[in-house]
Amino acid sequence: MTTEMSTSITEVTTMSSLDIAELTNKEHYNVLKDIRRTLESLDLIDKSDITYQQFQVVIDSQTKRTKYINLNKELSIQVVAGYEPKFLQAIIKRWQELESQLPTTHIEAVESYLVQLKQNEVLKLKLDTAIKTKAHIGNKRQATAMATASKAVREANKLKVELNQSKIELDQSKQYCTIKRMQMLHHGQTFNWRLMKKAGLELGITPIDVYDANYGTVKAYHKDVWMKAYALNIE
Repeated sequence: MTTEMSTSITEVTTMSSLDIAELTNKEHYNVLKDIRRTLESLDLIDKSDITYQQFQVVIDSQTKRTKYINLNKELSIQVVAGYEPKFLQAIIKRWQELESQLPTTHIEAVESYLVQLKQNEVLKLKLDTAIKTKAHIGNKRQATAMATASKAVREANKLKVELNQSKIELDQSKQYCTIKRMQMLHHGQTFNWRLMKKAGLELGITPIDVYDANYGTVKAYHKDVWMKAYALNIE
């Protein structure tokens, strides 16, 4: 992975265009062209979209040009599918190395981080209690320590809410499914989001927004919409 990229607990690991260029021995600007062609062919962006709004794009602050773009495993492999087999093999091998280092699910990652944060919270709260027993806080360092402990409590509560939301989204997945998920289940078959939107409007069923590591959020469509548009059962 490039050293300029970091992955938080709420993100699935991504591979940057710089990494792809290095692993495939191609010029970076050519890799960016290949990425754009792939995204257009999958209807993930329009030809008029020059900003890649739904993707993790890093822009050079001075030139305002694309510095690099981060892709998930599926898209990165699709981009290099037409390259020489040895380069495709290099990408797949790199993904195997990355996946062996990650938690298996988003929920596990959140729960692991929450445990770590709670441990830190206990230590900070002990410091907070010791400070409050004093009759007077005489300097800014002690006041800052108290503020830090309170912030840790707020962060822990926020993570609890995120964990509950993630579980709710997992329950919703029994009724809703994204285009990307259906493509995986049906071996790369292409689905048109415009057709899905039309079917949803006709049925009066609104899609929901679900978390996606690469795009932030994506639309998930109800099982009845999938049945009307493509006669497919998401179950």
